[in-house]
Parts: sequence; C-alpha cells; structure tokens
Amino acid sequence: MFNRLIFSERFLACRKMLAMSQTDLANYLGVGKSAISMIEGGKRAPSIEVLCAVSALFHVSTDYLCGLSDDPTRR
Repeated sequence: MFNRLIFSERFLACRKMLAMSQTDLANYLGVGKSAISMIEGGKRAPSIEVLCAVSALFHVSTDYLCGLSDDPTRR
C-alpha cells in the first residue's frame, strides 16, 4: 500500500541527492513549485505521471518511492 510519509521522505532525499531545487524539479516535471512542496510535506500524493517521471529521473523503482520496498533498484 502507498505510504505518503515514506514517499515524501524518499522524494525529498532523492531531490537533494541530485542537488535540485524545488523550482528545478517542478520545471522538469511541468508542475508548480507548490506541488513539489506539498508532495515533500506529505500533504499531496503524486500523480501517476509524476511518480513515473521521478522514478526515471532518480533511477529508483516506484516500489521504493512508494514505500513498498526498501530496495531502490529498478527492475
């Protein structure tokens, strides 16, 4: 089951590992900076399009991002 808290923590950690600002990530994903802030704060879940895009950008599995696995490896 999707865990919004885990997702927000991993989403933020991945963004910081790439040294991207919220604005940079928002521009890449085609969403507003406020959407990134709300996702990172656990107040909003990502759309399926955003989930897939960040999985590809961060080179981690969607299962890892969603808290279904602790293995970030993409399969």
